[in-house]
Amino acid sequence: MNKIVEADILVEGNGLTAVTLAYFLSKNNKNKEIVLLEHGNPPLKHQLFIPGVIMPLFELEKKLLNYVLEKSNDVLVDFHAVTDYFDASRHPLILMYRNEALSQQRNHLEKFENSLTKHSMISKSDIKDYYPLINCDLNASLLEIKDSWISSQIPNLITFFRNSAKENGVKIIKSSQEIKLDLDHKTLFSPTTIYKSSEYTCLTTVDLVQFFSDKMVQTIMITTPIIEQFPKISLHDYYSKSLMWLEEAGYFHIYQTLNNDVDTDRQTAIARLKEIFNQLFPSIGNLPILDIFMDKTVDQKHLMETVGKIRNTQFYFFMFPTQAELTLSLVISELFSKVKNIEEFYSQNGSILEKILKSAKPDS
Repeated sequence: MNKIVEADILVEGNGLTAVTLAYFLSKNNKNKEIVLLEHGNPPLKHQLFIPGVIMPLFELEKKLLNYVLEKSNDVLVDFHAVTDYFDASRHPLILMYRNEALSQQRNHLEKFENSLTKHSMISKSDIKDYYPLINCDLNASLLEIKDSWISSQIPNLITFFRNSAKENGVKIIKSSQEIKLDLDHKTLFSPTTIYKSSEYTCLTTVDLVQFFSDKMVQTIMITTPIIEQFPKISLHDYYSKSLMWLEEAGYFHIYQTLNNDVDTDRQTAIARLKEIFNQLFPSIGNLPILDIFMDKTVDQKHLMETVGKIRNTQFYFFMFPTQAELTLSLVISELFSKVKNIEEFYSQNGSILEKILKSAKPDS
């Protein structure tokens, strides 16, 4: 007979979204029994694989975009102020538009008009003066976000939120067994245990591939040895779908989505990244590589579909794009934890992600 584990609220997953949900739910629902279920399923994305850059999400409407950007920065800074367990540092974020991606810039720039987000366009002469390593001969235009925080040690950030959730009374269950979803009985189960919630369950990995199998893409992330001459910036190249950031210790990272090609081999992907790096930073020379990680992840084409409810259940899923997980998990987890009537809230028409954000009343 299978063992049964019950809770008011069940949170499933091993990564950043799961632990931030567990933490904020415990903070804002003190009388609820909350269980965080960490398990041995093959992960959809590795926790070391989350780009540690807080970045603007242009699919959001203007006020929500700026609210998320400001709020996620503030949350990271506030938690870093009370602990040195994880790193956090502030650098400019350079948004690069080149070739076909140049058409996106006007729309993106309009999202920052009359907002508190400090930004400026960078001319070619400014590139030579302030960012001389960037190739100023490219057919490119640059938009600088003045204040953008990064946290390169995502595993330490995950551990911090997990420990904080535990201190708030969250019961953490670590299972080496594979966990599956039983939609008929509205439970999670392993070969030996059934997990059920009386109110609702938050899913971040379990069986979600079956719902998003048509959205799997291949991604690659590399870490370089310390490049001492590289400026302390993060850079998002929209043309090549590459996000690059420099952590405080000097290590440089590049994360790239390989379009819809899930069969790109390792050597081809590395060669493409080296070519992009040489295009952007020709004076540095060949791209040195310390570590390489490749994975197939869910790539949500529409940001508004990243939070949802499985019909006729009390299962709510959170499938943030990997490159935006740091930005979204810090904000959405806190706002979601404050919604008092989940069922009524989710029964309304429209994007659930947008409704969660609007619950913060960012217009006021």
